[in-house]
Amino acid sequence: MRYVIGYVMAGIGAFLLAAVVLLHFYVAPRLKQAPPDVYKVVTLRADGATYFDAASLQQRTGATVTVTSTVRGDTTASSGHIATWDSFIMMQDLPRTTTVGYSKIRIAFDRRTGRLVNCCGANIDGDDDAQMSGIDMFWPLNVGKRTYPIFDSATKKAWPAVYEGQEMLHGLRLYRFVQHIPDTVMAGGSTGMPGKLLGLKGKDAAATIQVDRHYQADNVFWVEPRTGVSVDVRQNVRTTMVPRQGQGQLVVAALDLHMSNASVLSLTAKARSAMRSLTLLTVSQPIGLVLGVALVVSGPLLMRRSKTGARHRQEEGLDQLVAPSPVRD
Repeated sequence: MRYVIGYVMAGIGAFLLAAVVLLHFYVAPRLKQAPPDVYKVVTLRADGATYFDAASLQQRTGATVTVTSTVRGDTTASSGHIATWDSFIMMQDLPRTTTVGYSKIRIAFDRRTGRLVNCCGANIDGDDDAQMSGIDMFWPLNVGKRTYPIFDSATKKAWPAVYEGQEMLHGLRLYRFVQHIPDTVMAGGSTGMPGKLLGLKGKDAAATIQVDRHYQADNVFWVEPRTGVSVDVRQNVRTTMVPRQGQGQLVVAALDLHMSNASVLSLTAKARSAMRSLTLLTVSQPIGLVLGVALVVSGPLLMRRSKTGARHRQEEGLDQLVAPSPVRD
């Protein structure tokens, strides 16, 4: 019986050690780096927004604008160390069924650190000369209380996001990072625009004025530090057309964007699921290793003792068989 128990113990121990190896070399790397096959949809909304309706050449005020970002991983362009994600951003005034604008972005980044790399067809609206740096759609595990460079696709530059404290949201302790992007002239050069659209009067209203597109933003990111899941985002952005010389200005977009409650809840659930997986991984590996080694060592010992005990019993039986019979008078 001891032999059977020892055999079973050794088998269970070997199974646990194999499971630990599988967790360490297969499961853990996949939990600790960005998946290449991601798919997620996030929605932000701005009430009381201002934007320029290019179709009607009118400036809309007090509008409700929805920004929907759809991110999909390109597994064919990804590798063991690099993930490639495509993002399609649609900005709409849904009550008016108006498309305010859209953008297509492809990023490539290190799957562990989140650092952007310039490869694999990375581009911003077809511009593959843009040099991307910092991090963008993916925060790494174990986010620290420090400043991170976050890439901004509008200015095509990374700007610092400064750690400013902790907050509780839906039972999660989150790190809050604040990013300020000052008034910046966007790449692409100047363009001509009727002075009337810039608010000019008289003869200047009919003149073609050379303008630059300016952009500024204040962004806040709430990140679950252990998993790196960005649970909530707020963006206050302003885009304007400003003459290179003289007066006037056209507000192209002024939006105070908040993430929808449905998106926040979805990302909160994702963060909780990732936390459970990491906890299970952290706890199970050392326990499985210790228990597996103990069983692998104890099982053969018990089997050896069982064999030794059986041998002793067999020898005692033989001794009894060959012992001389007592002499009877």
